[in-house]
Amino acid sequence: MAKSRIVKIPDEPEGWIYSPEDGLPYRRYRALIRDECARRCAYCLTRESLYPAGERAFQLDHYRPKAKYPELARRYRNLRWSCSECNRLKGTHPFRYSVQRGLHRIPKAQWLPDIMSDRLRDHFVYRATSGLFEAVSARGEEAIRRLNLNAQYRVQFRLDLEAAVDLLHSKLKQVKRLVDEKKADGVVIPDEIKALRKELRKSYDRMTKDRRTHDAVLEP
Repeated sequence: MAKSRIVKIPDEPEGWIYSPEDGLPYRRYRALIRDECARRCAYCLTRESLYPAGERAFQLDHYRPKAKYPELARRYRNLRWSCSECNRLKGTHPFRYSVQRGLHRIPKAQWLPDIMSDRLRDHFVYRATSGLFEAVSARGEEAIRRLNLNAQYRVQFRLDLEAAVDLLHSKLKQVKRLVDEKKADGVVIPDEIKALRKELRKSYDRMTKDRRTHDAVLEP
């Protein structure tokens, strides 16, 4: 099975780094939650570095929506880092509307899994070659359904990213091979080539690695 360079499903929950006091205006927690979630969406796992808008494409999300749980609006561990699309689609989850029952809360066994609280491998897997998520639990099925994870526009977005990152990786290998050959021939590598190789590597790492700095601070 091809390994994805853009979606890494953690083996274990991320675990909380920070323990700020609850009760502050929730936007003050933004930098902390961003670091907690390793700069990726807590639900679809897409890294912010893969979006043209970067951090601006992400928002703070209340796992239990503040409209239904106002007492949790300023609870630190109720917050998640979410891409704008997952945040929009998640809506008032775990509440769902049906004609028969109106707006009602679904069973906890169907609540969305997230990287802070769950072993995501217990809920879904990701196939790099198809760009599809496959559910392995009822909660995984709910995530795929609620967040449109396998909608064509989301699948194509991931496939395009996979192709772009694969191309960058291929170019890195080509540059490395060329540099190694020139070195073996005793050729002095120009500084410009060294700088280009360094920038390519930096871009590749930024697009493929999850980063937690452990040094975020409360926003003013």
